[in-house]
Amino acid sequence: MTKEKPIPPLCITTALPDCPQVAMAYVPFQQMTETYDPEKALHCGTLFPELNKPFCGCRKGGSSR
Repeated sequence: MTKEKPIPPLCITTALPDCPQVAMAYVPFQQMTETYDPEKALHCGTLFPELNKPFCGCRKGGSSR
């Protein structure tokens, strides 16, 4: 009979590392799903719709710096 290792605190099950540490930046792995056609990809600046995050240049409340 083998003993299972206890799960350390702060471990989560996602596309992130097995046990992320506090105050460390992590970027989840991109899941390749659909892609834009080449013309739209050039217009949007990305081939992947999930990475299409337009920047409007405004802060919350409508003011810009």
